[in-house]
Amino acid sequence: MKVRYLQFDQPSVSQIPPAANQLREHSDLELENAAREPSYGAIRSSRRERLATCFGLVSEVLRRQYDIIPYEVQLQAGLALCDRQIVEMATGEGKTLTALFPVFFQAIAGEGMLLATANDYLAQRDF
Repeated sequence: MKVRYLQFDQPSVSQIPPAANQLREHSDLELENAAREPSYGAIRSSRRERLATCFGLVSEVLRRQYDIIPYEVQLQAGLALCDRQIVEMATGEGKTLTALFPVFFQAIAGEGMLLATANDYLAQRDF
């Protein structure tokens, strides 16, 4: 995947793992409560910090629940999708997993988003 354009207010991919690491000390219940709290996305002052925090939360939940650590290309694609860019990814690069990041970010911001997949297993796993 090639990223051709990102807004200037996007975090760099290198900011996301530290955000996820900060959440490792929290219990599962604390993460669940944070994800359900409508104001969670507003805790940080800038869009850049909100993106890094939301992406970090999704990364930490994926690590705990599925022993999955997102690849850099998945984080880059997620950031591009949050910037309303079209992303093309090759087979096996993790398109369904990538979609979780912008879907969560939009949900926490109170905005809707539709996600469609033709893979029943991935739809159930990622629901």
